[in-house]
Amino acid sequence: MKKLLTSILFLLLAAPAWATTWYASPTGDNSRSCAQTQDIATPKRDADNILTNCSVQPGDTILVRGGTYSNIQWNFNAGRNGAVGNHIVIENYPSETPIFAFSGSTYCNQNSITFVWWLRNIKFVTFRGFEFDGSACSVSFTAPHSIIQYVDFGATDIIYDNLTFHDWTSRVQGAFIVDNTGVRIAARTTLRNIHGYNHRPANTDHAEVIYIAASDVTVEDSYF
Repeated sequence: MKKLLTSILFLLLAAPAWATTWYASPTGDNSRSCAQTQDIATPKRDADNILTNCSVQPGDTILVRGGTYSNIQWNFNAGRNGAVGNHIVIENYPSETPIFAFSGSTYCNQNSITFVWWLRNIKFVTFRGFEFDGSACSVSFTAPHSIIQYVDFGATDIIYDNLTFHDWTSRVQGAFIVDNTGVRIAARTTLRNIHGYNHRPANTDHAEVIYIAASDVTVEDSYF
């Protein structure tokens, strides 16, 4: 009996923890509890809210339903990390596409810097299956604009997969841009299946998707 109990205990300790799936949606509600957010019927609105406020662990997935996030920014500053070979994955719900679209003077201001996503203090996170639509921002920006910016070296080991950027205009159109020291993109970043099209150059500069990248950035199967 003692040997049997010891064997059962060993198996329980050796068994991997179950990964959790969390849900976000443009029509969701950030006031919902983290427990509710594990039910597809009661999602939060924003994935950054889930990462910040819920006990997201390595191997967990945040599924984002299709639809449009209009003039909404995500700030990933949770200090919550995945692990080597066991990323936290933030991705589109199967067969659906979450779209970020910006318009109006606040977000399409020609004299300011606008970012859709801010990343800091997160590691080993994969983002997959998002679209970034700049067609409603018709101004020719006079200040550098970017879609995704790392604001310090705390964001490392990030994978971007299957992202689409289109119809953006700016003096410098950087989908992935430098940190706030103006030095480099975050360390150990992989850009995979990143597609951009129909960018509209402003003034004499040109639209570009990667701006001032570090030497340890890997680009795979991407075109801009």
